[in-house]
This record gives sequence, structure tokens and C-alpha cells, in this order.
Amino acid sequence: HMPCGASPALPSSGRSPFPFPPELPNNWFYSWEVNNTHFVFVTTEIYGTEFGTDLYLQVLPKQYDWLKKDLASVDRSRINFVVVMGHRPLYVSRNRDEYQYVIRNGILGEYALEPVFKQYNVDL
Repeated sequence: HMPCGASPALPSSGRSPFPFPPELPNNWFYSWEVNNTHFVFVTTEIYGTEFGTDLYLQVLPKQYDWLKKDLASVDRSRINFVVVMGHRPLYVSRNRDEYQYVIRNGILGEYALEPVFKQYNVDL
């Protein structure tokens, strides 16, 4: 897969070498349009099992709610394509880790991305 965007992964100490913005949402998830395409960037790093920090648990529901609102607001009469990007893939050719399963199906049944992508007809 091709990594894209900033990865907010924390070092093993659990402390970021960079200051985090005090309020969310921040630059971990955002969208923009170019011509007839709506682009969305989300952070998929927060779905990892090693990430259990309070900050990630704050980001996950905020990103999920924002994503649903963002995709619902796309005007499909003028936008032909919706492209969502994240650092980790939803699908891989071999099962190397559990990220893709958790990103698709959510954490404890919540915040699953695949049903949202299907609901809002995400193209890529």
C-alpha cells in the first residue's frame, strides 16, 4: 500500500515528540475537492491495538462522526468520485496484521469504516 498523510503514531514512551493541538478535529482528518472529485483523508493509525491512549480514544469517535457528516454532505450531482485515503489499507493480499480487519469492522463493533464507505458510495 502507499502511505499518505501524516501518521500520528506515538513512540513507545507514549509521548509525542510534537505538541498536539488542544482541540479536535485537527489535521488528522480532512477533506477537499478538486473539479469533480471529493478527497478525504482519515487517520487509520487510531485503529491499532497498541493505541489505547486517551487522545486516540478521543479522536476515534470525532473522526467517525465527522466522516459520516462529510460524506453525507457530498453533492453527487456535481461530484462524480469520492476518494478516501488513510495510511493503512482496508484490504491486503495476505493477513500480516489485524489492522485491516479492525479498520473495516471497527473496535468492539463500533466505528467500522467499511459500512460507512458502502453507505455513501465511496468510489476508491
